[in-house]
Amino acid sequence: ATIAGANMTVLPLVLATDLGLGPGAIGALFAGQAVIAVAGAVPVAALADRLGPATLIPPALLVTAGAYALFPASVSHSYECVAAAMALSAVGSCLLGSAPTAAATNAVKDRDRAAALALLRACGDVGLLT
Repeated sequence: ATIAGANMTVLPLVLATDLGLGPGAIGALFAGQAVIAVAGAVPVAALADRLGPATLIPPALLVTAGAYALFPASVSHSYECVAAAMALSAVGSCLLGSAPTAAATNAVKDRDRAAALALLRACGDVGLLT
């Protein structure tokens, strides 16, 4: 959720101030992320089913961290560099999308599933607010 918070609040401000992008260019970058998310959802879910959702979490975090590590350098270069970093971020988010929920569901007994999902959701909301 912290990833979403940074992506939806800080990143547009950086793109507007540091790169001088207008709403249309910023919107196009976020639309590109949405396309990646939609196109990747089913293949990533199949991969999670095949490998196990917990297996996807570490690589997803590494890809996402790598993308955010690239942002400072990309902003000082060009729109294309920012687009590449945002695409990489979208891939990481796509990999991370349902894996924690599925992993939490798999980690607890059936009777504890609702509590585990509620706790996961609450922690995600705290992350969004921080």
